[in-house]
Amino acid sequence: YKGKKASFAKDFNTLVMDKDLVLVQEGYLNSSNQLLLQNTGLDYFFATSFLDTKYGSYPTGVSTGSRAKATGVIWQRSFYREPIIKTPKMTLFTSYKLYGQSEELLVGNIHGVNFVKAYKLRHMLDQAAKVLGKHPGPAIFGGDFNTWTKTKLNNLNSVMKKIGFVKVKFKGNPKAFLGKPLDHVFIKNLKVLEAIIPSDIFGSDHKPLELELSI
Repeated sequence: YKGKKASFAKDFNTLVMDKDLVLVQEGYLNSSNQLLLQNTGLDYFFATSFLDTKYGSYPTGVSTGSRAKATGVIWQRSFYREPIIKTPKMTLFTSYKLYGQSEELLVGNIHGVNFVKAYKLRHMLDQAAKVLGKHPGPAIFGGDFNTWTKTKLNNLNSVMKKIGFVKVKFKGNPKAFLGKPLDHVFIKNLKVLEAIIPSDIFGSDHKPLELELSI
């Protein structure tokens, strides 16, 4: 809902105050949300899908925030676009140095193309896998994959398995459509200490996915 719900700002501040990494989809950089991000103490990178000109030329897309400074940033725009409105979706990759480690952490943040046939989402996933699969160190790939059909969900699992990523199992229920979960996190060369989906957050139409990981 791009921050329009009444409790969004309060919930967002509560969620990010003790986090090292924050992955946001449907980011919307109007003036109030820009101020909200500035007050979290995180560094953010934003991959713009399009400019919303309805209320002003505000960027919308995916955003990744971190306590540490990123050592590299790249993005991918989906080849296929949403029908009717003709807007693309984005994948953002950021990398970070790890204390005592020679290999860096790679973080992928995706908002999958939605109201399209399965092969169009598969193309977006394959493009992301080209970046993720080349990274030798630990990695995280998460976001709103819009996997609301069996084929789309199977394609996602197949692509991730092929490049050595493992799906994180959460305690709680993620956002679903037609009985299929939309939000996922995959990891490589990392261990899950805790993975929960808080039920008491109402500032978005999706529930947040919270993770504690170790190397």
